[in-house]
Amino acid sequence: MSAPISIGAFKSGVIKCALHAAVFDAETGAVRGQPQMHAPPAGQLPPEMMQMMAQMGQIMAQIRCEPLRPFPVAVENGQIMVHV
Repeated sequence: MSAPISIGAFKSGVIKCALHAAVFDAETGAVRGQPQMHAPPAGQLPPEMMQMMAQMGQIMAQIRCEPLRPFPVAVENGQIMVHV
């Protein structure tokens, strides 16, 4: 299971995956937090949905993220250059 990291959120030097909420260091690519699943408080969803969320939580607990591969960047003449 994967998602483009580009649709994740960037804040304070970390990137948070939009798919499973894992957190990565934006500079080094190191994993700062494994996948998480956030469920609404009990009683806000039908029992069937709560059961499905519990099963998804078990699946999410098995996912382990690998560090991202960072690329060197530089600003040249006002343009961001990514060296790939």
